[in-house]
Amino acid sequence: MKKKTTNIILLVILLIIGGFAIYYFMPKKDSTTTDPMAAVFKFEPMKELEDFERQKYAELFNNAIAYTQSYPDQMDGWMTLGMVQKQIGNYQAAETAWLHVNEIRPLNSTSFGNLADLYANFLKEYDKAEAMYRRAIENSMSEAKNTSFYRNFFYFYKDYVKDETKAEQILLEGIENNSKSDLLALAGSFYQEKGNNEKAIEYYQKYLEVNPDNEAVKKELDTLTK
Repeated sequence: MKKKTTNIILLVILLIIGGFAIYYFMPKKDSTTTDPMAAVFKFEPMKELEDFERQKYAELFNNAIAYTQSYPDQMDGWMTLGMVQKQIGNYQAAETAWLHVNEIRPLNSTSFGNLADLYANFLKEYDKAEAMYRRAIENSMSEAKNTSFYRNFFYFYKDYVKDETKAEQILLEGIENNSKSDLLALAGSFYQEKGNNEKAIEYYQKYLEVNPDNEAVKKELDTLTK
């Protein structure tokens, strides 16, 4: 009987030790981890705002909250939440809101373009910015704003990445897909800055074929052809 009791006690001790071991080595949830989406629904300015700005953004924020609660699958409320969060300096919350729009409306172009700007100009995550510019361009091929995305992508490569080869490539791609746009004038200016007057003249002339009354471009062309 005594031996049986001893065995039971040993078994209990082993179970207790095993339980502590499992608890100790088992991955634990980080108590500091929070749902990124929670920040989207908080109005907490991270930069100085004038009273009228705070009031304006608070009103937009509250209206957007009400809209997303009524229409959670519509992108408008989420887009506004992202815009407000960006304006008040909560860049991570803006990112979360717009990434959500990417998920519910993967064929839209605006949220991808907004994220490209956010990554390039505020978060300084250039790889992500590049991917978002690509997607914004892809999704806007039939839209007027496609030209704007190409222009911004060009300046991103030229002024941020400091890669004029990629800048030139994306500019020429943009012209190929928007053959009558102001990207022609941008190409003329780009080649003029590089000292490639022949190319500059070519693109200025192409632009004036579409927009013959643009005095600024006429002036640049006259300067190059004198």
